[in-house]
Amino acid sequence: MPASPALPPTETHPHDLLLELYAAATRAVDPMPALAARLAGLERDTGRRPWLLALGKAAEPMARQAVDTLARSGIEPAGGLAVPPAAHPAPHPRIRVVPGDHPEPGARSLAAAEALARIAGAIGAEDEVWVLLSGGASSLLAGVVGGQVADALGYGGLFATLAGVSVSGAALGLVLATTSHRHRVVASDRTSR
Repeated sequence: MPASPALPPTETHPHDLLLELYAAATRAVDPMPALAARLAGLERDTGRRPWLLALGKAAEPMARQAVDTLARSGIEPAGGLAVPPAAHPAPHPRIRVVPGDHPEPGARSLAAAEALARIAGAIGAEDEVWVLLSGGASSLLAGVVGGQVADALGYGGLFATLAGVSVSGAALGLVLATTSHRHRVVASDRTSR
């Protein structure tokens, strides 16, 4: 087998080359361009007010991307909520930011679940809801069950439902079921009305 040709000498220091490679790899796996393309491609009913729910460790950039996507169409969100693991400035004056606890749910997670409950109560039957989910949402949003903090989103089953509805571009409705010591968010597809 013939020997591989030698690479030409380079003046790039190995440390700089590694930094360049890392930056290229990070750009290649950045989900925001894919999210931007998906949101821009959604068919919207212009009669529906858009609400944004960005939940998870990537809530801040997802919410910002959704606000930017709406702005390019001359639309402002009716309201919304971003639940990241750390506080950050709101991407729009109508979007409330309520950090939750991660990796374990805690008091901030309960506050975030309660904020989601209030937002869900403000969303009208004819409104459109963009649900943007990323990892960590089940810890960041938690309710109280039997005196203990618990996952308010149903241990993943709801994530699949919400993700499927939001990816399809359908209007999504959130219904909050509340009992004396339990908050639970369930999804309903309002497009069937």
